[in-house]
Amino acid sequence: MSNNRRLRIPAAALGTVLLAATGVATVAAGPAGAAAANPTSTTSTTSTTSWQENLAQAHSDDVNTAWTGHALAVRDVHAHTAAAQDSRGYAMDTFPAHALSAATNQLTVSSAVQQPSGSRVEVDVRGQAANGTWTEWTPAAASGATRLSEAAKLVQTRVTMWSSASGTAPSVTSVAVTADANLNAAVAAPSATATPLSYKVFATDEGLVGSTTANGHVIQPNDHFVALPSTTALSPQGSGEYSVQVCGPVRCETAPVWDVGPWNIHDNYWDNPRAEFTSLPQGEPEAQAAYDNGYNGDKSDIGSTIVNPAGIDLADGTFSNIGLTDNGDVTVTYLWTSGGATPPPPPAQTPAETAAGPTLVHDGYTSVYSVDSSNSHLQETYLPKMGGSWATQDLSNNYGTPAVLAGTQPVAIYHDGYTSVYTVDASNHHVQETYLPKMGGSWATQDLTANYGTPITSVTPTTVLHQDWLSVYTIDQSNGHLQETYLPKLGGPWYSKDLAATDGAPASANIKPVSIMHSGYTSVYTVDAGTGHVRESYIAALGQNWVTQDLSTKYGTPATTVAPTVAVHQGWTSVYTIDSNGHLQETYLSAIGQPWYSKDLVPQSGTPAASLNTAPVALYHNGYTSVYTVDAGNGHLEESYISQLGAAWTSQDLSAKYGTPNPAGNIDALVHPDANQAMTYASVYSLDAGSNQLQETYLSAIGSPWRTQSLSIGYGTPVGSVI
Repeated sequence: MSNNRRLRIPAAALGTVLLAATGVATVAAGPAGAAAANPTSTTSTTSTTSWQENLAQAHSDDVNTAWTGHALAVRDVHAHTAAAQDSRGYAMDTFPAHALSAATNQLTVSSAVQQPSGSRVEVDVRGQAANGTWTEWTPAAASGATRLSEAAKLVQTRVTMWSSASGTAPSVTSVAVTADANLNAAVAAPSATATPLSYKVFATDEGLVGSTTANGHVIQPNDHFVALPSTTALSPQGSGEYSVQVCGPVRCETAPVWDVGPWNIHDNYWDNPRAEFTSLPQGEPEAQAAYDNGYNGDKSDIGSTIVNPAGIDLADGTFSNIGLTDNGDVTVTYLWTSGGATPPPPPAQTPAETAAGPTLVHDGYTSVYSVDSSNSHLQETYLPKMGGSWATQDLSNNYGTPAVLAGTQPVAIYHDGYTSVYTVDASNHHVQETYLPKMGGSWATQDLTANYGTPITSVTPTTVLHQDWLSVYTIDQSNGHLQETYLPKLGGPWYSKDLAATDGAPASANIKPVSIMHSGYTSVYTVDAGTGHVRESYIAALGQNWVTQDLSTKYGTPATTVAPTVAVHQGWTSVYTIDSNGHLQETYLSAIGQPWYSKDLVPQSGTPAASLNTAPVALYHNGYTSVYTVDAGNGHLEESYISQLGAAWTSQDLSAKYGTPNPAGNIDALVHPDANQAMTYASVYSLDAGSNQLQETYLSAIGSPWRTQSLSIGYGTPVGSVI
């Protein structure tokens, strides 16, 4: 691996409390009985709670630990974490959280360890605050109490061990904890505001597929996580308890912290005070100061010579998803922190994770584009900022957009600072672009058919931004051919070409196409007019020839009469369709060059048969993949979802559980920013079948309940609008 691509510290080099180098070390004075090696019970008094961790019990979060019968030890001294620079054996044991009878911010930890020369043991504690968030992992004090930054009724302990360079390993015979229920002044923490800290730092690509991270995760191709150079914010395996929003040149992604690095292991540069390098300002990684100014003799806190200024490592999937093609600057928001100024809005190009639709995030605004059924006018309902009020405007009346053809939807995209909405003119079936050059400016509209030769159509278009080109794909009304109308450069002319004539694809049905960019490829999915088969037309790169293939014939995707939907999630591309029985089907590609596979999601998820009158909508949000459908039996809005690739699909009825009115017609979904511009909100938009009102059903964060509201009643979106 080349130095300019990624150089980082050993991710295995964890920890915060360094015990004595030889012999048996004991940290702090523990309660009576603290030396017991295998405790099984917890005792409580009116003011304190004392317990000993069960070192013999295996936990799902353990990394390379073993119980010898009398001590916790490193299971394999040859096993180490992702970075090859540290070949020492590594092990970590995160004990189950311990519930307290009363909140406290003071813990006293006593540990008995056997620690041969050159080996190392470290102990950390943390607590869960009243709002459900965890404090950072805090070093257990060498004597006296350890103070947490928040009072907690749920606390947790972690032990990390390394063998010596020669392979001799430490062991731990007891870890005892006393919680003092009397609250004291907490340790210095950022100001108590709701806004997380955000800094611009240099990012590198972690790579190292197949290696193991500091929390025990085995790195997968196109993985999604980050590494930070401090153990204080390391999430347990599979958890997003410490996550960042990282924004690159194209888009933002929320990703968990699953590794430690680059370069340093104790440089919590986002905190004030920081654990080390205290002469540096908050927000400046030590690696940046070392690389730019020779700080600390160009060395990291483990003695490595620093050759780039990286303050964060990104897994391959995260790296490519946010638009990086080489190491470079990103804006990172540390979502578990507080005390920051409001970060800038995310770049908010239309997310590559899902196909374009009638909803959009642009310059921090959330917009829903609908059609007023009373006059076919294009309507925008928009939210300037989470927590504010929605507003609505008639773009046809205000800016001249022609009435929209019945049965078609608006499709919106954000590109190069512009917002564009594509519709089909009701009077002549021309493809129309209504665009906003800059937030706060005036909208304008143009006829792409009259000006640039886009064929007339009676089908909703689709659009994608790929390698800086903007393309709109339509179905030619005269022959069913897939057509591309594209803009190579903002300010230049559009061009239009018949892709079916180029790639030989058969005529498409009058069903909306969907397009996506994935792993550098651009794909457009259509339905064959003759067979109902799902087809993919794709190019590997701009300038290459288009190719077409029948996913139904080659890979078993069932025929359909409903528009497909598509999502890119954790490096995989999935096309979701509804078969003739109403079953939700997934056809997926794990990586370019691999075969597609197809499976019926209903047997696993229990998703009820879906209506053939409403196309499914896929959404990738906060690590989850969701597909929204309408139940053919009762008309309810249904969500089918997985928490991560490989997890079991689950289904829930959003109408029955959370009150979403039965939808009529089309639905759409998007991820949009919360009040701090973190992309955490997921919303599904539909038209209430009973009242014809525009409805939003939204989830503020994973684990929170869904809520629903009428945008027509609350904010004036015309009744009878369709999306």
